[in-house]
Amino acid sequence: MSVQPLYRRGDTVDRAFIVSKGPVLVGLPGRDPHSIEANSIVVGTLEFLLADVHHTQRRLFDLYLGQAGEATGITLDVVAEMINQFHFGYNSNIFLGRLIEFTNHAFAESRRDLKDVLRPYQRRARLYVRMVDKLYDIGVRHQLRMLCDLAALRRDTALYRDGELYGRPSVFHAVVSPPSTRSRYVELYKKNSLICREGSRGKQMFVLLSGKIVVMAEGLYVATIETPGEAFGELSLFLDGKRTATLIAEEDTNVLTIEHKNIRHFVRHRCPTFFMSSAQALAERVYQNVTRIDRMYALANGPNP
Repeated sequence: MSVQPLYRRGDTVDRAFIVSKGPVLVGLPGRDPHSIEANSIVVGTLEFLLADVHHTQRRLFDLYLGQAGEATGITLDVVAEMINQFHFGYNSNIFLGRLIEFTNHAFAESRRDLKDVLRPYQRRARLYVRMVDKLYDIGVRHQLRMLCDLAALRRDTALYRDGELYGRPSVFHAVVSPPSTRSRYVELYKKNSLICREGSRGKQMFVLLSGKIVVMAEGLYVATIETPGEAFGELSLFLDGKRTATLIAEEDTNVLTIEHKNIRHFVRHRCPTFFMSSAQALAERVYQNVTRIDRMYALANGPNP
């Protein structure tokens, strides 16, 4: 297949592209380019979406335009406006979701290819993050400055940073002011009831209005969602994929459900910047996957961790 490079890994981020006709191909080091259908989307936005958090100024992967594809360059100052338009916003989030699927698969393959010594290190790093975070929570709860300072020092270590990479990304805020719980889109989950199960399929995402939700993955506790406005399950909204976690109401919990069939109403009447917020959350997940892959290979090819 004849391809046209839109940019290369390491290039300076200076513009984005409207792809009116695809596909596009994504290239990671040591892997064949992966084809993703892309019609009426904005690409080259990943680093722009991450700029406020990670200050990324270089491309994270190669991107090519497939044969017979059509793309037009645009300046970065119009990216937010484009993504918040329903048509481009929806399709661009689908593309980011496909990027997550690809990088998830690449991450899983890289784990299988690595030396056995890295697996126990990953487990140790994850446990270390939980221990340090718990230490910080205790310090805050009991106003123990010494514990907070100790946790801050431990967070500034390679083991903690690696543990964060092997963990799961945080949720994002889909609404600034949560909608009223008196709505036909809101469901009350009683204490200990199941919201969704890992491995199941569903074309909806959720926004916490009140209460508390426990996130479990592979039978292990991952996180607690307890801030009103936090959203989760966004990948299932844009893709017909499997749930990556089990969600359980820790107490009586009101949840706003955004389904594929009512997303237009939600964006228009509840949250006009929804597509931008979700794109930033999905971009963060792509970033974490790419960073994990790079970091794991660095660990595997260097001195034993």
